[in-house]
Amino acid sequence: MKRRTKLILTFSIFIIAYSLVFDHTPNGVNCETSISPNSKYMAERCTLSLNTWPGDYEYVARLFDKKTGKLLAQSTFDTMETSFNWSNGLDYSDDGGKTVKHDGASVYFQRGGEEGDGSNFELPPSLWDRLLAMRPRLPWNR
Repeated sequence: MKRRTKLILTFSIFIIAYSLVFDHTPNGVNCETSISPNSKYMAERCTLSLNTWPGDYEYVARLFDKKTGKLLAQSTFDTMETSFNWSNGLDYSDDGGKTVKHDGASVYFQRGGEEGDGSNFELPPSLWDRLLAMRPRLPWNR
């Protein structure tokens, strides 16, 4: 392999690893917290920036174990209307009263958020959310 090709390949691998392995999410400002009704979790929502739409802000949502303070999940989302809403879950029934779908316990960080937009976490958080939360932060990202 040519020296230039090796250099480009090494640099590319480094950039991909840096992007995936480390947490680059800013801490945010004007943070607000909420404790779950069962006192097991603490949710935190912090402002990151003002987006292009008037009044539409970008936020970081974090979920912690209240007892240990360990970060369990983190994501970013944008919205005009924030709120903390702790849900014990919902059952959807058919006409015969039979449960056809169950949404488990969760925490929502905005009103009208859609599943997958980063503004809610299932309780307990998914394995993927917990793995992403374990990524180390570099000193210059704090």
